Amino acid sequence: MPATMSIPVESRPRTARGGTRSMRAAARAAAIHRLLVTEPRGSLPRGAGRTAYQEADLERLWTNTAQLRPVLVWAGTFSTAQRLPLLLAALAAASRTLAPAQQPVLIACGDQPASGPETEHPADIAHTHGIGAHVFVAGHRHHTEMSTVYAVADAYLTTATTTDASLWEAMASGCPPIAVTGTGAEHAITTGGHDANGWLADPDPAYLAAAIAQVCIAPAERSRRGTAAATWARQHLH
Repeated sequence: MPATMSIPVESRPRTARGGTRSMRAAARAAAIHRLLVTEPRGSLPRGAGRTAYQEADLERLWTNTAQLRPVLVWAGTFSTAQRLPLLLAALAAASRTLAPAQQPVLIACGDQPASGPETEHPADIAHTHGIGAHVFVAGHRHHTEMSTVYAVADAYLTTATTTDASLWEAMASGCPPIAVTGTGAEHAITTGGHDANGWLADPDPAYLAAAIAQVCIAPAERSRRGTAAATWARQHLH
């Protein structure tokens, strides 16, 4: 791999350099509240309006010991290229292997393509897999908001067939990525050794679920790889 990676201008990270991974639990909770309750933008399935999460809905993000569950974030459009059925099947499979307090929640930042629906709404897919309560649709967020979104998250999750700005933005923010092989993410993500900066898995629900489960049970490793992701971004994204 070359020492530097040339990223098109429109795909360069717009997040603050160095990231904001030190956000405390109270600040994370406040940011999540704004995304889902105060300023909801997610569309409901079948174009039935906008999501309207309530305070009680956010209780699903917390364990019975008042700790945030692992928070994963996804960003993009609900398009076939994003392979949301694969992503949510893997999320469900991972949840079945984890203790209740370790089961992740997903905040989906995106909406239908401007050209119209290409795939099922993630809320419908999640419901089919029995994880509807753990998937929140925050809607499309302006790029100026995304550094806060990545700071809220424990990891960024993508199954897209091609890489885009969200992967680089997440890494630049210190949010470690989980991605699939056979994509450009392989050129950015190192999975072993002292410079490991994320997780890669074959694009199969079982393999991806195993990677997600590793992320959910290892907070110290998430933090270490997030720091390495931000370092990689500083060195390679120009």
